[in-house]
Amino acid sequence: MFHRFVRTHPLVAYFSFAYAFSWLMCLPWLAVGPVAFPVVFFIGGMGPCVAAIAVTSLLEGRAGVRKLLAGAWRWRVGLRWWALALLGFPLLAFTAILAGHWLTGEPLAWKPPGSPSGHLPLTMLVLGIPLLALLEEIGWRGYAWPALLKRHRFLMASAILGTLWACWHLPLFLVKGMSHEGLPFIPYLGMAIGISIWLGWLYCHTQSILLAAVFHASLNYSGLLPGSQSLPALATLGGLGLVLTVALVCVSQRSGARMLTHRRILPESGVEQD
Repeated sequence: MFHRFVRTHPLVAYFSFAYAFSWLMCLPWLAVGPVAFPVVFFIGGMGPCVAAIAVTSLLEGRAGVRKLLAGAWRWRVGLRWWALALLGFPLLAFTAILAGHWLTGEPLAWKPPGSPSGHLPLTMLVLGIPLLALLEEIGWRGYAWPALLKRHRFLMASAILGTLWACWHLPLFLVKGMSHEGLPFIPYLGMAIGISIWLGWLYCHTQSILLAAVFHASLNYSGLLPGSQSLPALATLGGLGLVLTVALVCVSQRSGARMLTHRRILPESGVEQD
């Protein structure tokens, strides 16, 4: 019965598995306290990847899993895409921070990234964040995004994935001391949808999970910018700025306007379909 459900509703099965795996990892926070944070955070972040591999293995076997993971090593995509992945969001975030500083007068103070148990360990900061970004993107962009594009147009697929991605982070809003604590969720949701538009556009052009992970990691590292943790308006400014920037970038491309409004693009083939 379970196998039949996965075959009939693969996307529902995928998101249910990803949520269940990651959210269950939040239980140790309640059981043993903040000391469990680094291990729990890392294992919980593996949910999207574990779910993608599990569902793909059930439906397509080892060959399907190998195909899924192939994009995680695709690095020959052109320098302009690497530049966009590495610098696109940090530049936008810093612009939003400066705007927020100008509007609110708050200082651009920097403080080290924290966790419920204190500062993040150096290994987590240097190695854990990029690796978690890759593990997430194997699920979000490697599995969920192509599956959504087979059923929905580009903007609708982006909105669905962005919403589910944002909601997957909800436990981080509830744990005291986490980076998401105190963030207004609605602006955060808008930013997640905007980022999904950007990441979807990037993936459709490069077919690279690795590049999506680089962009994802650069997004996470943007939280280290001076002022990023002290401006409540950053999420709102970043979200609005991101949506506008993505729209301008996409429309400026030869196929951008059609991709955003009238056609679907299947990442497997790069072919536009009505």
